[in-house]
Amino acid sequence: MDKNEAKQLNLIAKKLFRSHYDGCGNSDPNNCGACALLTGNEEGPNYAGWGRVFVEAERPIPSKWRMAFYDELASENEAYRKKLDESVREFGVRWI
Repeated sequence: MDKNEAKQLNLIAKKLFRSHYDGCGNSDPNNCGACALLTGNEEGPNYAGWGRVFVEAERPIPSKWRMAFYDELASENEAYRKKLDESVREFGVRWI
């Protein structure tokens, strides 16, 4: 991944955390992607590809989602798994 691609992925991922729909009220994880990224139990957020979004946005992943993130790293979806691995190498992983 070159620096320009990394910068673009970072900007897009950060925007996903702020992109609530009008009227959402920051409390609708069933219909709002930004809300879904910030909620979830031990299985992680109900958002496809959430691990990659967190890594590329350089957002810390809550420790309660650690095992769910490891599951993301071992995804059966080979294309996703490769891209996530590439993103982890570029951006690293942060935990809280």
